[in-house]
Amino acid sequence: MNSDRRERPGPRVTVIGAGPLGSSLAFRLARSGARVTVVERDRPGCSPESETFAWVNAFSKSPRSFHDLHVEALRALERLNSEVGGGWLHVGGSLHWGDGATGNEFEAFETAVETMRAWGARIVEPSLGELARIEPDLDPESLGGRRPVHIPRGAHVFARQMAGAVLRAGVRDHGVRYRRATADGVETAGGRVTGVRLSGGDVVEADVVMVAAGAASAALTASAGAELRTVSRQPGAFLVTAPSAAELRTVVMAPRVSMRSDGGGRVMIGSSALSHLRGDQVGPDLVAETLDAARAHVPALRGVGVEAIRGGVRTVPEDGRPIVGPDPAVAGLYHVATHNAVTLGPVLAEMVADDLRGLPVAALEPYRPRRFTAPPRDT
Repeated sequence: MNSDRRERPGPRVTVIGAGPLGSSLAFRLARSGARVTVVERDRPGCSPESETFAWVNAFSKSPRSFHDLHVEALRALERLNSEVGGGWLHVGGSLHWGDGATGNEFEAFETAVETMRAWGARIVEPSLGELARIEPDLDPESLGGRRPVHIPRGAHVFARQMAGAVLRAGVRDHGVRYRRATADGVETAGGRVTGVRLSGGDVVEADVVMVAAGAASAALTASAGAELRTVSRQPGAFLVTAPSAAELRTVVMAPRVSMRSDGGGRVMIGSSALSHLRGDQVGPDLVAETLDAARAHVPALRGVGVEAIRGGVRTVPEDGRPIVGPDPAVAGLYHVATHNAVTLGPVLAEMVADDLRGLPVAALEPYRPRRFTAPPRDT
């Protein structure tokens, strides 16, 4: 669809934030007819929320509705990638013989696998020959006799490239306006939003304001007299190796480490020990320990050092689930908050675009903001 925004009047929507979530919202909303302005204080995708392992998966996601949302998330990412291009989505699935991200014991891992099978996921137990074809850089001896599983439907994302490509496509093809400025607050009058106040004093007028600003979202929401029920900003650090001969095709989830390609022979490495640290809290001993664990599985990393330590921030809703929908008290304020914005951003953007047009979106019902204010149901 390549129609001029001026020929199709729609609601004036201001999206605060141009990370993977905000850029996806802007693209889908403008494509569906809204007049969209994006306000971002930095370049697209350069916030701490975009520094992430960005593994797209439905592994260990429950209940069933949350699992299904993640299954649909990959389809939405594929749709978005086909529309905007840019080489930021890499579909190769994942290999598991333990959960390197959380340190779960193998029994819990097996339970998660069986649950996914029961819910219809395709899970393959490759032979050693098949394993060599799926992931040539992996040393099968490092599995310690455990039989790995391959989940073909999975991917990883280069989050910064994604945010930039999606926003550029929105500007180029669907009339999105991009304002590089700091949003100081949400303006209201008579119980509804009227616009977004910028640090220089300008106001971007709006009928609807969507705050997708990560850690800044709670304060911006509060400026409108509303509350965003997030409880924490969780840090998470990752190592990125120097260029090597390793070219991982899958996301590798080993018992102590998780690994994926970061492009150009680089490998991004996470671990349970790194998962709650800021980048500046990662010392040389932990770097060496993490590298040793990765090299045990991927021999091509032996002798290869660390090029960067990246630290991201995850803003986590109070109950760990996305918050999506109109604010119960402030008209025109629409919440879109989730801690896994790279994975869920595109699928939530599709649903939000339909929701804003008044179409029924049953999949959003468990995530409405009113769940925090509704009286408890009798059980």
